[in-house]
Amino acid sequence: MRILVTGGAGFIGSNFARVVIRDCDDIIVRVVRTSANVFWLRS
Repeated sequence: MRILVTGGAGFIGSNFARVVIRDCDDIIVRVVRTSANVFWLRS
């Protein structure tokens, strides 16, 4: 997952992108874990 930060935003932009990417990764990990648990329960 890549977010392109333009040079004009500078330090704040890169920090913001980092936080957004971290949040998205957390959500993806939770969804994957939840679906994995559901799969294990069904089988």
